[in-house]
Amino acid sequence: MDITKKLTAFYHHLNEDEVDRTILSVKLGDGKTEFLNKFKEKYSNQYAFYSLTPINYQLTANEQIIEYVKRDLLAQLVLDGSLNPSINVPAPILLQWYLNERPLDVIKDIMRYVPSVLRNGNELGALLKGAINMAEGITNQCKKLKGFKEYLEAAEFDKATKSVTKYSAEANNLTELDPLNWLITRSVAGNKKTTVLLIEDFDRIDPVHLFGIFNIFSAHSDKKLTRKDVVEFEYDSDNKAQFLNKFGFDKIIFIMDSVAMSTVFRNYYGDANYEGYIKEFVSKHTFYHSVSEHAKSSLQAYVKEECKVDFEIVTKGLSAVGIKLEKNDAREVVKVLDNFEDAYIKEEVSVTDDFHFLSDTPLVKLIALLRRLGVRENQLLDFFTAIQVEDSFMELLGCFAVTKDSIQRHGKICHNGVLYQMVVDEDEGKYKSFDRVMNIPSMVSVDDYRFLEVDINKVIGKALEYVR
Repeated sequence: MDITKKLTAFYHHLNEDEVDRTILSVKLGDGKTEFLNKFKEKYSNQYAFYSLTPINYQLTANEQIIEYVKRDLLAQLVLDGSLNPSINVPAPILLQWYLNERPLDVIKDIMRYVPSVLRNGNELGALLKGAINMAEGITNQCKKLKGFKEYLEAAEFDKATKSVTKYSAEANNLTELDPLNWLITRSVAGNKKTTVLLIEDFDRIDPVHLFGIFNIFSAHSDKKLTRKDVVEFEYDSDNKAQFLNKFGFDKIIFIMDSVAMSTVFRNYYGDANYEGYIKEFVSKHTFYHSVSEHAKSSLQAYVKEECKVDFEIVTKGLSAVGIKLEKNDAREVVKVLDNFEDAYIKEEVSVTDDFHFLSDTPLVKLIALLRRLGVRENQLLDFFTAIQVEDSFMELLGCFAVTKDSIQRHGKICHNGVLYQMVVDEDEGKYKSFDRVMNIPSMVSVDDYRFLEVDINKVIGKALEYVR
Protein backbone atom coordinates (compact mmCIF):
# COMPACT_ATOMS: atom_id res chain seq x y z
CA MET A 1 0.00 0.00 0.00
CA ASP A 2 1.45 3.31 -1.11
CA ILE A 3 1.23 5.83 1.76
CA THR A 4 3.61 8.41 0.28
CA LYS A 5 0.97 11.15 0.18
CA LYS A 6 0.08 10.52 3.82
CA LEU A 7 3.74 10.68 4.85
CA THR A 8 4.13 13.99 3.01
CA ALA A 9 1.00 15.37 4.67
CA PHE A 10 2.32 14.46 8.12
CA TYR A 11 5.69 16.00 7.29
CA HIS A 12 4.03 19.33 6.45
CA HIS A 13 1.93 19.06 9.61
CA LEU A 14 4.97 18.41 11.80
CA ASN A 15 7.23 20.91 10.04
CA GLU A 16 5.06 23.94 10.74
CA ASP A 17 6.83 26.42 13.00
CA GLU A 18 4.04 26.55 15.57
CA VAL A 19 3.97 22.78 16.03
CA ASP A 20 6.05 21.81 19.09
CA ARG A 21 3.88 18.96 20.36
CA THR A 22 1.30 17.06 18.38
CA ILE A 23 -0.73 13.85 18.40
CA LEU A 24 -0.52 11.12 15.76
CA SER A 25 -3.73 9.16 16.18
CA VAL A 26 -3.53 5.53 15.00
CA LYS A 27 -5.71 2.66 16.20
CA LEU A 28 -4.06 -0.51 17.49
CA GLY A 29 -3.12 -2.74 14.55
CA ASP A 30 -3.93 -0.07 11.98
CA GLY A 31 -0.52 0.60 10.45
CA LYS A 32 1.37 2.54 13.14
CA THR A 33 4.66 0.65 12.84
CA GLU A 34 4.78 0.81 9.04
CA PHE A 35 3.90 4.52 9.06
CA LEU A 36 6.59 5.42 11.60
CA ASN A 37 9.26 3.26 9.96
CA LYS A 38 8.64 4.77 6.54
CA PHE A 39 8.46 8.29 7.95
CA LYS A 40 11.79 7.85 9.75
CA GLU A 41 13.39 6.40 6.63
CA LYS A 42 12.05 9.14 4.35
CA TYR A 43 13.06 12.07 6.57
CA SER A 44 16.13 10.72 8.39
CA ASN A 45 18.36 13.41 6.84
CA GLN A 46 16.29 16.18 8.40
CA TYR A 47 15.12 14.69 11.70
CA ALA A 48 16.90 12.90 14.55
CA PHE A 49 14.36 10.49 16.05
CA TYR A 50 14.20 9.23 19.64
CA SER A 51 11.51 6.89 20.92
CA LEU A 52 9.93 6.16 24.27
CA THR A 53 7.69 3.14 24.79
CA PRO A 54 6.44 3.58 28.36
CA ILE A 55 4.23 0.50 28.15
CA ASN A 56 7.47 -1.54 28.43
CA TYR A 57 8.57 0.18 31.64
CA GLN A 58 8.47 -2.12 34.66
CA LEU A 59 7.01 0.49 36.94
CA THR A 60 6.28 -0.02 40.61
CA ALA A 61 4.58 2.24 43.10
CA ASN A 62 7.94 3.44 44.42
CA GLU A 63 9.54 4.42 41.11
CA GLN A 64 9.01 7.65 39.24
CA ILE A 65 8.25 7.63 35.54
CA ILE A 66 10.68 10.46 35.00
CA GLU A 67 13.59 8.23 36.08
CA TYR A 68 12.69 5.64 33.46
CA VAL A 69 12.31 8.36 30.85
CA LYS A 70 15.71 9.89 31.63
CA ARG A 71 17.57 6.56 31.61
CA ASP A 72 15.77 5.49 28.43
CA LEU A 73 16.84 8.70 26.68
CA LEU A 74 20.37 8.45 28.09
CA ALA A 75 20.69 4.94 26.67
CA GLN A 76 19.59 6.10 23.21
CA LEU A 77 21.91 9.11 23.31
CA VAL A 78 24.83 6.88 24.27
CA LEU A 79 24.03 4.43 21.48
CA ASP A 80 23.77 7.06 18.73
CA GLY A 81 26.95 8.80 19.85
CA SER A 82 25.32 12.04 20.98
CA LEU A 83 26.88 11.77 24.45
CA ASN A 84 30.55 12.64 24.08
CA PRO A 85 32.80 11.33 26.91
CA SER A 86 34.77 14.57 26.77
CA ILE A 87 31.68 16.73 27.07
CA ASN A 88 32.42 19.99 28.92
CA VAL A 89 30.16 20.19 31.97
CA PRO A 90 29.60 23.80 33.15
CA ALA A 91 30.75 24.63 36.69
CA PRO A 92 27.24 25.10 38.22
CA ILE A 93 26.13 21.66 37.00
CA LEU A 94 29.48 20.02 37.77
CA LEU A 95 29.50 21.39 41.30
CA GLN A 96 26.01 20.05 41.92
CA TRP A 97 27.00 16.68 40.55
CA TYR A 98 30.17 16.61 42.64
CA LEU A 99 28.35 17.40 45.87
CA ASN A 100 25.22 15.33 45.38
CA GLU A 101 25.93 12.55 42.91
CA ARG A 102 28.45 9.83 42.18
CA PRO A 103 29.03 9.99 38.42
CA LEU A 104 29.87 6.31 38.08
CA ASP A 105 26.37 5.53 39.36
CA VAL A 106 25.22 6.61 35.91
CA ILE A 107 26.41 3.22 34.66
CA LYS A 108 24.43 1.39 37.32
CA ASP A 109 21.34 3.51 36.74
CA ILE A 110 21.35 3.07 32.98
CA MET A 111 22.03 -0.67 33.14
CA ARG A 112 19.27 -1.13 35.74
CA TYR A 113 16.78 0.01 33.11
CA VAL A 114 18.26 -2.10 30.30
CA PRO A 115 15.36 -4.61 30.01
CA SER A 116 12.95 -1.76 29.35
CA VAL A 117 14.97 0.44 27.03
CA LEU A 118 17.03 -1.82 24.76
CA ARG A 119 15.52 -2.47 21.33
CA ASN A 120 17.66 -5.56 20.65
CA GLY A 121 20.32 -7.66 22.37
CA ASN A 122 23.17 -6.45 20.15
CA GLU A 123 22.96 -3.00 21.76
CA LEU A 124 23.97 -4.20 25.23
CA GLY A 125 27.74 -4.12 24.71
CA ALA A 126 27.69 -0.75 22.96
CA LEU A 127 25.49 0.72 25.68
CA LEU A 128 27.75 -0.49 28.50
CA LYS A 129 30.90 0.79 26.79
CA GLY A 130 29.33 4.17 26.05
CA ALA A 131 27.98 4.57 29.59
CA ILE A 132 31.39 3.78 31.11
CA ASN A 133 33.18 6.26 28.85
CA MET A 134 30.64 8.97 29.62
CA ALA A 135 30.76 8.43 33.38
CA GLU A 136 34.57 8.35 33.43
CA GLY A 137 34.67 11.61 31.50
CA ILE A 138 32.44 13.29 34.07
CA THR A 139 34.46 11.75 36.93
CA ASN A 140 37.67 13.24 35.55
CA GLN A 141 36.05 16.65 35.49
CA CYS A 142 34.78 16.21 39.05
CA LYS A 143 38.35 15.50 40.19
CA LYS A 144 39.19 19.07 39.24
CA LEU A 145 36.92 20.20 42.07
CA LYS A 146 38.86 18.36 44.79
CA GLY A 147 40.89 21.45 45.50
CA PHE A 148 37.97 23.78 44.91
CA LYS A 149 37.59 24.72 48.59
CA GLU A 150 41.26 25.75 48.81
CA TYR A 151 40.72 28.38 46.14
CA LEU A 152 37.63 29.86 47.72
CA GLU A 153 37.05 31.59 50.97
CA ALA A 154 35.15 29.41 53.39
CA ALA A 155 32.07 31.64 53.33
CA GLU A 156 31.83 31.49 49.57
CA PHE A 157 32.19 27.71 49.47
CA ASP A 158 29.58 27.28 52.20
CA LYS A 159 27.27 29.58 50.25
CA ALA A 160 27.77 27.54 47.08
CA THR A 161 27.17 24.31 48.98
CA LYS A 162 23.92 25.59 50.51
CA SER A 163 22.76 26.83 47.13
CA VAL A 164 23.34 23.47 45.49
CA THR A 165 21.74 21.61 48.41
CA LYS A 166 18.63 23.77 48.07
CA TYR A 167 18.72 23.25 44.31
CA SER A 168 18.90 19.48 44.76
CA ALA A 169 16.04 19.50 47.26
CA GLU A 170 13.87 21.07 44.58
CA ALA A 171 14.76 18.41 42.01
CA ASN A 172 11.13 17.32 41.78
CA ASN A 173 10.47 20.53 39.88
CA LEU A 174 10.66 19.03 36.40
CA THR A 175 11.64 22.28 34.72
CA GLU A 176 14.91 22.51 36.67
CA LEU A 177 18.23 21.50 35.13
CA ASP A 178 19.52 18.81 37.47
CA PRO A 179 22.67 17.02 36.20
CA LEU A 180 20.90 14.25 34.28
CA ASN A 181 18.36 16.67 32.83
CA TRP A 182 21.20 18.93 31.76
CA LEU A 183 23.17 16.05 30.25
CA ILE A 184 20.20 14.92 28.15
CA THR A 185 19.15 18.44 27.18
CA ARG A 186 22.70 19.41 26.27
CA SER A 187 23.05 16.36 24.01
CA VAL A 188 19.67 16.89 22.34
CA ALA A 189 20.33 20.60 21.87
CA GLY A 190 23.70 19.90 20.30
CA ASN A 191 22.16 17.87 17.48
CA LYS A 192 22.30 19.69 14.14
CA LYS A 193 19.11 17.96 12.96
CA THR A 194 15.60 18.74 14.14
CA THR A 195 15.10 16.47 17.15
CA VAL A 196 11.85 14.52 17.36
CA LEU A 197 10.71 12.51 20.39
CA LEU A 198 8.16 9.78 19.70
CA ILE A 199 6.11 8.55 22.67
CA GLU A 200 4.40 5.36 21.49
CA ASP A 201 1.34 3.35 22.58
CA PHE A 202 0.32 6.23 24.80
CA ASP A 203 -3.31 5.16 25.20
CA ARG A 204 -2.27 1.68 26.44
CA ILE A 205 -0.49 2.93 29.56
CA ASP A 206 -2.03 2.79 33.02
CA PRO A 207 -4.00 6.07 33.43
CA VAL A 208 -1.97 7.13 36.48
CA HIS A 209 1.29 6.90 34.53
CA LEU A 210 -0.28 8.16 31.31
CA PHE A 211 -1.30 11.53 32.70
CA GLY A 212 1.95 11.70 34.63
CA ILE A 213 3.89 11.49 31.37
CA PHE A 214 1.70 14.17 29.84
CA ASN A 215 2.59 16.43 32.74
CA ILE A 216 6.31 15.66 32.42
CA PHE A 217 6.46 16.63 28.78
CA SER A 218 4.40 19.77 29.17
CA ALA A 219 6.59 21.04 32.01
CA HIS A 220 8.69 23.30 29.79
CA SER A 221 5.78 25.03 28.08
CA ASP A 222 6.47 28.24 30.03
CA LYS A 223 10.25 27.90 30.36
CA LYS A 224 12.32 30.27 28.21
CA LEU A 225 15.58 28.39 27.65
CA THR A 226 17.75 29.20 24.65
CA ARG A 227 19.91 26.61 22.95
CA LYS A 228 22.98 28.58 24.09
CA ASP A 229 21.77 28.45 27.71
CA VAL A 230 22.12 24.68 27.66
CA VAL A 231 25.02 24.12 25.29
CA GLU A 232 27.34 26.83 26.63
CA PHE A 233 25.48 27.89 29.76
CA GLU A 234 25.70 31.50 28.66
CA TYR A 235 22.91 33.82 27.69
CA ASP A 236 23.11 35.36 24.25
CA SER A 237 20.48 38.02 23.65
CA ASP A 238 20.83 37.51 19.91
CA ASN A 239 19.86 33.85 20.18
CA LYS A 240 16.09 33.77 19.92
CA ALA A 241 15.66 29.98 19.79
CA GLN A 242 13.65 28.83 22.79
CA PHE A 243 13.00 25.37 24.16
CA LEU A 244 9.30 24.86 24.73
CA ASN A 245 9.67 21.11 25.25
CA LYS A 246 11.15 18.95 27.98
CA PHE A 247 14.81 18.06 27.37
CA GLY A 248 14.99 20.59 24.53
CA PHE A 249 13.34 18.42 21.86
CA ASP A 250 12.21 20.44 18.86
CA LYS A 251 9.14 18.26 18.32
CA ILE A 252 7.28 15.78 20.51
CA ILE A 253 4.78 13.34 19.00
CA PHE A 254 2.31 11.52 21.24
CA ILE A 255 1.21 8.37 19.40
CA MET A 256 -2.17 7.04 20.47
CA ASP A 257 -5.72 6.22 19.48
CA SER A 258 -7.44 9.51 20.27
CA VAL A 259 -10.86 7.87 20.63
CA ALA A 260 -9.51 5.31 23.11
CA MET A 261 -7.63 8.08 24.90
CA SER A 262 -10.79 10.15 25.36
CA THR A 263 -12.53 7.10 26.84
CA VAL A 264 -9.65 6.54 29.28
CA PHE A 265 -9.75 10.21 30.25
CA ARG A 266 -13.49 10.22 30.96
CA ASN A 267 -13.30 6.97 32.90
CA TYR A 268 -10.55 8.51 35.01
CA TYR A 269 -11.76 12.10 35.37
CA GLY A 270 -15.50 11.75 34.81
CA ASP A 271 -17.22 14.48 32.82
CA ALA A 272 -14.16 16.74 32.63
CA ASN A 273 -13.45 18.50 29.34
CA TYR A 274 -11.14 16.15 27.42
CA GLU A 275 -10.75 18.46 24.41
CA GLY A 276 -9.74 21.34 26.66
CA TYR A 277 -7.29 19.11 28.52
CA ILE A 278 -5.58 17.93 25.33
CA LYS A 279 -5.20 21.46 24.00
CA GLU A 280 -2.94 22.19 26.96
CA PHE A 281 -0.43 19.64 25.68
CA VAL A 282 -0.47 19.91 21.88
CA SER A 283 0.12 22.91 19.67
CA LYS A 284 -2.02 21.87 16.70
CA HIS A 285 -4.92 19.62 15.77
CA THR A 286 -4.52 15.85 15.85
CA PHE A 287 -3.16 14.10 12.74
CA TYR A 288 -5.10 10.92 11.97
CA HIS A 289 -3.76 7.88 10.14
CA SER A 290 -5.58 4.64 9.42
CA VAL A 291 -4.08 2.19 6.98
CA SER A 292 -7.42 0.37 6.69
CA GLU A 293 -9.27 3.59 5.85
CA HIS A 294 -6.48 4.54 3.45
CA ALA A 295 -6.75 1.11 1.83
CA LYS A 296 -10.52 1.41 1.46
CA SER A 297 -10.17 4.88 -0.05
CA SER A 298 -7.61 3.50 -2.50
CA LEU A 299 -9.96 0.63 -3.34
CA GLN A 300 -12.81 3.02 -4.00
CA ALA A 301 -10.64 5.14 -6.27
CA TYR A 302 -9.36 2.07 -8.14
CA VAL A 303 -12.86 0.69 -8.69
CA LYS A 304 -14.05 4.06 -10.00
CA GLU A 305 -11.05 4.77 -12.24
CA GLU A 306 -10.06 1.31 -13.48
CA CYS A 307 -13.19 -0.82 -13.20
CA LYS A 308 -15.47 2.01 -14.33
CA VAL A 309 -18.20 1.30 -11.76
CA ASP A 310 -19.31 3.00 -8.58
CA PHE A 311 -18.01 1.46 -5.37
CA GLU A 312 -21.56 1.25 -4.02
CA ILE A 313 -22.35 -1.23 -6.81
CA VAL A 314 -19.39 -3.40 -5.82
CA THR A 315 -20.46 -3.22 -2.17
CA LYS A 316 -23.93 -4.39 -3.20
CA GLY A 317 -22.49 -7.38 -5.04
CA LEU A 318 -20.16 -8.25 -2.17
CA SER A 319 -23.08 -8.22 0.26
CA ALA A 320 -24.85 -10.71 -1.99
CA VAL A 321 -22.01 -13.20 -1.47
CA GLY A 322 -21.68 -12.52 2.25
CA ILE A 323 -18.63 -10.24 2.30
CA LYS A 324 -18.67 -7.06 4.38
CA LEU A 325 -15.66 -4.85 3.81
CA GLU A 326 -15.96 -3.16 7.20
CA LYS A 327 -15.51 -6.56 8.85
CA ASN A 328 -12.46 -7.51 6.81
CA ASP A 329 -9.15 -7.54 8.61
CA ALA A 330 -7.31 -4.28 7.90
CA ARG A 331 -4.14 -6.14 6.95
CA GLU A 332 -6.02 -8.13 4.29
CA VAL A 333 -7.65 -5.04 2.79
CA VAL A 334 -4.27 -3.32 2.61
CA LYS A 335 -2.81 -6.17 0.57
CA VAL A 336 -5.53 -6.16 -2.09
CA LEU A 337 -3.84 -3.63 -4.38
CA ASP A 338 -0.25 -4.67 -3.68
CA ASN A 339 1.45 -5.58 -7.00
CA PHE A 340 -2.01 -5.66 -8.53
CA GLU A 341 -0.66 -5.75 -12.10
CA ASP A 342 0.36 -9.33 -11.32
CA ALA A 343 -3.25 -10.26 -10.53
CA TYR A 344 -4.32 -10.35 -14.18
CA ILE A 345 -2.94 -11.08 -17.65
CA LYS A 346 -2.70 -8.51 -20.41
CA GLU A 347 -2.76 -10.13 -23.82
CA GLU A 348 -4.66 -10.21 -27.08
CA VAL A 349 -8.20 -11.61 -27.19
CA SER A 350 -9.56 -12.51 -30.64
CA VAL A 351 -13.29 -12.67 -31.40
CA THR A 352 -13.01 -12.69 -35.21
CA ASP A 353 -10.13 -12.30 -37.65
CA ASP A 354 -10.51 -8.53 -37.54
CA PHE A 355 -11.86 -7.99 -34.03
CA HIS A 356 -9.19 -8.09 -31.34
CA PHE A 357 -8.94 -6.41 -27.97
CA LEU A 358 -6.59 -6.46 -24.99
CA SER A 359 -7.65 -8.51 -22.00
CA ASP A 360 -6.93 -5.92 -19.27
CA THR A 361 -10.48 -4.60 -19.39
CA PRO A 362 -12.45 -3.18 -16.44
CA LEU A 363 -14.23 -6.55 -16.14
CA VAL A 364 -10.99 -8.53 -15.76
CA LYS A 365 -9.60 -6.01 -13.27
CA LEU A 366 -12.80 -6.17 -11.23
CA ILE A 367 -12.81 -9.97 -11.13
CA ALA A 368 -9.15 -9.95 -10.08
CA LEU A 369 -10.06 -7.50 -7.33
CA LEU A 370 -12.98 -9.64 -6.19
CA ARG A 371 -10.78 -12.72 -6.01
CA ARG A 372 -8.32 -10.88 -3.77
CA LEU A 373 -11.20 -9.75 -1.58
CA GLY A 374 -12.12 -13.38 -1.00
CA VAL A 375 -14.86 -13.96 -3.58
CA ARG A 376 -14.68 -17.57 -4.78
CA GLU A 377 -15.11 -18.53 -8.45
CA ASN A 378 -18.44 -20.20 -7.73
CA GLN A 379 -19.69 -16.95 -6.14
CA LEU A 380 -18.93 -14.70 -9.11
CA LEU A 381 -22.24 -15.42 -10.86
CA ASP A 382 -24.13 -14.46 -7.69
CA PHE A 383 -22.11 -11.24 -7.49
CA PHE A 384 -22.86 -10.21 -11.08
CA THR A 385 -26.48 -11.31 -10.86
CA ALA A 386 -26.90 -8.93 -7.92
CA ILE A 387 -25.60 -5.95 -9.88
CA GLN A 388 -26.90 -6.72 -13.40
CA VAL A 389 -29.88 -4.37 -13.03
CA GLU A 390 -27.50 -1.42 -12.78
CA ASP A 391 -27.20 0.86 -15.81
CA SER A 392 -23.43 0.41 -15.94
CA PHE A 393 -23.59 -3.39 -16.01
CA MET A 394 -23.45 -3.80 -19.80
CA GLU A 395 -20.63 -1.27 -20.00
CA LEU A 396 -18.73 -3.33 -17.43
CA LEU A 397 -19.04 -6.47 -19.58
CA GLY A 398 -17.60 -4.51 -22.50
CA CYS A 399 -15.83 -6.39 -25.28
CA PHE A 400 -16.17 -9.72 -23.45
CA ALA A 401 -19.92 -9.59 -24.20
CA VAL A 402 -19.26 -9.31 -27.93
CA THR A 403 -19.58 -12.50 -30.01
CA LYS A 404 -19.15 -13.32 -33.70
CA ASP A 405 -22.92 -13.15 -34.15
CA SER A 406 -23.17 -9.73 -32.51
CA ILE A 407 -20.28 -8.39 -34.63
CA GLN A 408 -22.10 -9.51 -37.78
CA ARG A 409 -25.08 -7.48 -36.56
CA HIS A 410 -23.16 -4.29 -35.83
CA GLY A 411 -22.49 -5.06 -32.18
CA LYS A 412 -26.05 -5.79 -31.14
CA ILE A 413 -26.61 -7.86 -27.99
CA CYS A 414 -29.67 -8.67 -25.93
CA HIS A 415 -30.03 -8.84 -22.17
CA ASN A 416 -33.15 -9.22 -20.01
CA GLY A 417 -35.47 -8.28 -22.86
CA VAL A 418 -33.54 -5.14 -23.79
CA LEU A 419 -31.62 -4.69 -27.04
CA TYR A 420 -28.26 -2.92 -26.90
CA GLN A 421 -25.58 -1.90 -29.35
CA MET A 422 -21.99 -2.19 -28.15
CA VAL A 423 -20.02 0.67 -29.68
CA VAL A 424 -16.27 0.17 -30.04
CA ASP A 425 -13.55 2.64 -30.93
CA GLU A 426 -12.42 2.01 -34.50
CA ASP A 427 -9.34 4.24 -34.30
CA GLU A 428 -7.18 2.03 -32.10
CA GLY A 429 -5.30 0.31 -34.90
CA LYS A 430 -5.03 -3.43 -34.40
CA TYR A 431 -6.99 -3.54 -31.16
CA LYS A 432 -10.56 -2.49 -30.54
CA SER A 433 -11.51 -0.71 -27.36
CA PHE A 434 -14.94 -0.49 -25.84
CA ASP A 435 -16.50 2.95 -26.06
CA ARG A 436 -20.11 2.90 -24.87
CA VAL A 437 -23.44 1.07 -24.84
CA MET A 438 -26.43 2.36 -26.78
CA ASN A 439 -29.98 1.43 -25.85
CA ILE A 440 -31.85 0.51 -29.05
CA PRO A 441 -35.43 1.94 -29.14
CA SER A 442 -38.25 -0.44 -28.25
CA MET A 443 -39.75 -0.09 -31.75
CA VAL A 444 -37.22 -2.70 -32.84
CA SER A 445 -38.50 -6.19 -32.08
CA VAL A 446 -36.35 -7.80 -29.41
CA ASP A 447 -37.70 -11.23 -30.34
CA ASP A 448 -35.72 -11.10 -33.60
CA TYR A 449 -32.49 -10.89 -31.56
CA ARG A 450 -33.10 -13.45 -28.80
CA PHE A 451 -30.23 -15.53 -30.16
CA LEU A 452 -27.90 -12.65 -29.17
CA GLU A 453 -28.83 -12.99 -25.48
CA VAL A 454 -25.76 -12.53 -23.31
CA ASP A 455 -24.79 -15.57 -21.25
CA ILE A 456 -23.37 -13.94 -18.10
CA ASN A 457 -21.81 -17.17 -16.91
CA LYS A 458 -19.90 -17.60 -20.19
CA VAL A 459 -18.74 -13.97 -20.11
CA ILE A 460 -17.40 -14.47 -16.58
CA GLY A 461 -15.70 -17.69 -17.66
CA LYS A 462 -13.94 -15.98 -20.58
CA ALA A 463 -12.77 -13.10 -18.38
CA LEU A 464 -11.55 -15.52 -15.70
CA GLU A 465 -9.04 -16.96 -18.16
CA TYR A 466 -7.08 -13.74 -17.76
CA VAL A 467 -7.16 -13.61 -13.96
CA ARG A 468 -4.23 -15.15 -12.12
